[in-house]
Amino acid sequence: MADDDVTNVYDFLDALGQTIASSDPAKRELLAQTIDAYSNDFPDDFYWSISAQAPLLLANLMMEIDSSCRPEAQSNHVLPFVLLTENRETKSDRGLGAIVRGGA
Repeated sequence: MADDDVTNVYDFLDALGQTIASSDPAKRELLAQTIDAYSNDFPDDFYWSISAQAPLLLANLMMEIDSSCRPEAQSNHVLPFVLLTENRETKSDRGLGAIVRGGA
């Protein structure tokens, strides 16, 4: 690597994901089961760690590990999303509200 090359968080996450995805399928399955157990036992901690409130590296690290150990399937962990709605009666900025919807 040249001195002027910068390795960013996405380079790190790509390398981690490739390493996990190329590992033994039985070990990936065990990792996926462990992630599921952790998310069930400590849902507040787990879902915070993959949310926008978590530091960038932690959220991306958790999502990369989770998705890398399940190459054939999507992650079981879907974050709720916030939808901003406009109050059509007033059409003012004060009429904006948030509706939180869970992922399915």
